[in-house]
Amino acid sequence: MAGEGQWAAAKHGGRRTRGSKKLHLGVDRSGTIVAHALTEVTVDDASVGADLIGRPVASVHGDAAYDTVAFSDAARARHA
Repeated sequence: MAGEGQWAAAKHGGRRTRGSKKLHLGVDRSGTIVAHALTEVTVDDASVGADLIGRPVASVHGDAAYDTVAFSDAARARHA
C-alpha cells in the first residue's frame, strides 16, 4: 500500500524529491518583518542571523542555533 505522496508521484509521473528551505525572519517590537532570508537547510543559522541585523537594534533574541561568537559580535557592533 502506498502513502498519499507516493500515490500522487505515481499518478502524476516521476518521483520527485522535495527540497527543504529555511526562512529566517527579523521582526521589530510590533511584529513587523524588517529583514528576511531564504536559505538551504545546510546554511548556518548564526551566519544568516548576523547578516539580518542590518541596522542598530535594541535587542536580539534567538534560539541556541544563534549562540555563536560571530552572532554576538554582530549584535554588539549594532549596540544590541
